[in-house]
Formats: sequence, C-alpha cells, structure tokens
Amino acid sequence: MGGRATHMVPASQAPLRVSFWTGSVVALCVLAWPPPSAAQGQPADAKPRYEVWAQLRARSENRFGAGESAAKEDGLGITRVWLNAKLRATKGIRFGVQLNDARVIGLDAPQRRRALEDPLDFREAYVALGPEDGAVELRVGRQQLEFMDQRLIGARRWSNTSPMFDGAQLTIRRGEHRVHLLGVSNVGIRDGFNRPLRSRFLYGAIGSIQLANGKHLLEPFVLANRREEDAASNTGGLLGTAGGRLSGRFWETWDYQVILAGQGGGLAHRPQRAWMGVCGLGKTFDSAPGQPRLGFEWSQASGDDNPNDARTGTFDTLHPAPHRIYGESDIVSLRNLKFLKGGVNLRPGRRWRLTFDVMDLRVASTRDALYGLSMRAAVRPPAGGAASDSIGQEVDLVLRYYPRPNVELRFGASHFFAGAFVTGSPNPGESQTFLTTALQIEL
Repeated sequence: MGGRATHMVPASQAPLRVSFWTGSVVALCVLAWPPPSAAQGQPADAKPRYEVWAQLRARSENRFGAGESAAKEDGLGITRVWLNAKLRATKGIRFGVQLNDARVIGLDAPQRRRALEDPLDFREAYVALGPEDGAVELRVGRQQLEFMDQRLIGARRWSNTSPMFDGAQLTIRRGEHRVHLLGVSNVGIRDGFNRPLRSRFLYGAIGSIQLANGKHLLEPFVLANRREEDAASNTGGLLGTAGGRLSGRFWETWDYQVILAGQGGGLAHRPQRAWMGVCGLGKTFDSAPGQPRLGFEWSQASGDDNPNDARTGTFDTLHPAPHRIYGESDIVSLRNLKFLKGGVNLRPGRRWRLTFDVMDLRVASTRDALYGLSMRAAVRPPAGGAASDSIGQEVDLVLRYYPRPNVELRFGASHFFAGAFVTGSPNPGESQTFLTTALQIEL
C-alpha cells in the first residue's frame, strides 16, 4: 500500500452548531493517527502493479450574517471518505475505482442537502488503454476531469460532492505537447446509484502546447456544452465555447496567465453571444523570509445588458472549480462579473502555508443578476436595473499546517462586505463572516 499526500480540501458545518473551535479541537486530536508507511522494497519513482489508499476529510463551517442570500445555513458539519484502488493489469491496460461516501450533519434543507450528501457511491470507475505516458491513451468510464487549473473544468475537491463525467477521454501526446478529445455526460447525484444525465453533455478538444523550452504553455480549446434550459437564470441550451490560455514564467520569479474565450449558440430559442477574460500576474521573492508571492488578477465575464432583446449575453462558465479563485465565501461565479484580486502567499515555516487575499466584486451589467456557484441567479436587480454595480468586497485569510506528509489542517476566516447591488436588491442580503476548520488525512 502506498501512502499519498495531497493538498487538503476542507468540508463544512451545521445547525447542530458544530462550532469553529469545536472543529479545531477535534482536528488536533486526530493528529495522533500514524502516518502511512511507504511501500517496502519499492523505489521512490516505481509504479506498483496495484495501489490502494484512502482519503478522510472533515470540515466545520460557520456563517454569521446573510451574505448574498439569507437562505444559507449558518452552521454545517461535513465528512467525506474516498476509497481508491488502481490496478495496472499490463503496461497498456489499467483500471481505476474510487468509492465516495459524503455526508452532512444537521442540515434539513433538502435542496442544499442534495448538493452536500452522497452516501456510498462510485465517484470513478474507468479502464485506461495505452501506456500512461505513451503516444495515445484512451480512458473510458466514470472519471474526473481537470483542465487549466480547474478554471475551465475542475474536480471541485472543496465541495463535498464534486462533479464527475461518464464517457471517453482520448489523449494524444507528441513529446511535451498533447491534445485531449472529450465526449462525456455529467453524472447526476440521486438516491441510489448515480447515473449520467442525458440532458447534459460536453465534447470537444483541449490542447497543451509547450513553448520556449517549457517556460510558457498555450492551451487552446473548442468545446460544445449542453444542459437543461433555465431562461430565468440565462443558463442551458446548446453552446459552443472557444478560446485559450497562455501562462508561464519569465525572469525566473515572475508568473503570468491570460485567458480569453468567446461563446455562441442558443438558449431558449435566443442566440447566445458572450465572452470572458482573465489576466493574472505574480512575483515571488525567493530570497526573502517566507518566500512571499505577491499576486494580482483581473477577471471579467459578460452579462446580459438588455433582458428584453432577442439574445443572451451572460457567459456560461462550463464546469470550473471557482472556490478560492473568486473567494473563500463562494459568493460569485464568473458570470456577469468584474473581479479584482490582490494577495500574498507565504511560507512562515517548513510546515506552514499562509494566504491573504483582498477582492473587489462588481456586476458587469446592472440589469443582469449576481450568479452563484450553481450558475443560478442569487441576487436580482430591481426592474430597470440596479443603481450600483458593487457586489461588495471580500477579505480572506487561510492558514494551512502539515504536521505530517499525509495530514493537513486548514483554518480559514473570510469577511464579505456587502455592496449596494446586494443590500439594495428586492431581497437584500448583508455582510457576512465565514469561518472554516478542516482536516484531511491520506492513508
């Protein structure tokens, strides 16, 4: 059995009032768990014939204040267990299985419970044909997808029930370059065995081209996406999205990324014309104490400037994992959004990581809504449009501690200062403080 260490993904808390401090105490107690032993007699870079491992996660979460939506619960407790197995039958044939058990404590709202709970089910079950690093590899079955640092398609490991896909992924490699061809359907969470949703599919191509000896990466993509139409939230229909990301490093300590995408297609018999863009820049001070990285990001996605005309302008975000990218509080998604963030990442010690971010959130169109992570309208403007485009500001502080290679403790504090677009809406929200404690162990 091989032990694995990953970055931790937290969980949440419940009206049983699983408090921030209670979660912290429980997390510290579990540190007595022994670390996994390395595979005996196995070189560090060897690939064993089979691997079996588990990931255990618990998270407590408290919200004080309504935020953008008074419907959110103020306390949750969440647990998640992943049981993983991988078999390399031959050099060209591999099987992968992941069992998922996700549960929530003390939550009565059925709709939110569905998004957080999925007792014992298959999260992955696939067969991979072709060498792992060969020229061609085909993966068929239930699988997770991750592209462009989860900004385009992500596994959403922060969520208790992350999206999965049924279908096929064909990867073609030539040296350091590759192309991924996708033909998949979304998997719906339901009572009993989760099944693919025939009304939701995604297919297309995503490239990965190394430039300048690997210092820069170009990732073009062309995707077709279909989901159920919801005209009230400007979602659904059959849409085509094309664009790309250019990212990399220069002068050794600077990093950057630029993403541009355009979108067309049809929504509720109305044509879709939308776009999005991201521009990020960072600088790491390697010789300074804590090796701080200062980063800035500007993101914008179009909204619908005229709800009464014959077309839709609200960008469809496909299947990203926006948590942390657009704030710890999960107030917004990249739809009808103007977003500015500045922050710093630090390493106060060998086992510590600290992140501090400040964000300004605004709607791109005051006649369109604020959209949450579900892509549904969370805050709607008054008739005729809102007087202000300010959703608000958010300040996040996250501290991670790794007492052992297979254990991560995470403490997060976030405050959302509600802007006039939220406080002046027909169903006004308010400012909110959000506290989390999480523990993750890999065995």
